[in-house]
Amino acid sequence: MTQRNHPIDDDLLKQRLKSTVDGYLTLTAPFGEAPPAFMILALSCISYAPAKRPTASEAVRRLEEQLNEMAEKEANVTPVSTARPVVAIDLAITKASGLSSTSATLYCTVALDDVNRTALDTTPAKSEGGVYSWPTPLTFSDVKPLESMLDLTLMSKGMFSDSKVGKASMRLEDLLSVDDDDATETPSLDAPRTATVDLFSSGERKGSLEVSVTFSTDLRAYLALYVEEKTKLISFYAGKNANHNSDYQRKRDMAAVLLATAHP
Repeated sequence: MTQRNHPIDDDLLKQRLKSTVDGYLTLTAPFGEAPPAFMILALSCISYAPAKRPTASEAVRRLEEQLNEMAEKEANVTPVSTARPVVAIDLAITKASGLSSTSATLYCTVALDDVNRTALDTTPAKSEGGVYSWPTPLTFSDVKPLESMLDLTLMSKGMFSDSKVGKASMRLEDLLSVDDDDATETPSLDAPRTATVDLFSSGERKGSLEVSVTFSTDLRAYLALYVEEKTKLISFYAGKNANHNSDYQRKRDMAAVLLATAHP
């Protein structure tokens, strides 16, 4: 971030924002030739409403999304098909362990990608033998399996207000990754896939959640299209000094392996 061509670090930004006049000038300074999405992201990161500020993982995802769009424009890669596969997921939280809070009124709030999308709440936790679970699935539509992020927040109901127990973030692609040592055959693409994520609050681990996700049948078409389009980008950037090309190749290769080894 710059103002009058001078860089503004965190300490200077805090000083500027203390003053209404300087704060207004700082926050309304032009973003130059940066795409509008960068301005939207920067302003959302300093929103007065904490709930509207993106998490660190969400900020990274949105920056990657912008890099992808800029790369496609530079490489002149047009979409292969106007009929894009629309992938949905059913998500269930099958187990919570190591919790410091044992309230019977625990529930989870699950957000996909962007604070502008409506987060979904689970029903209150079921407890059996001291094991908490939320087996009723939540459904999210129009997800990007190799790009989307999930934020899971464990909440405890209170008499006057609810409190946060801990928060976890995960990438959907982690549910699709294939172990190189066992890449001869993977489960069906529409079979449930599980992962365990740690909950944190103020830097301290507060337990973990076991998450089960089932992708819709459009996942295969999404992966096939991803391989086709990203192969064009990889070819364009081959030999160029483009750090993000390695990430394109990693995800493209993972999608290709899934298509080759997963059951129909």
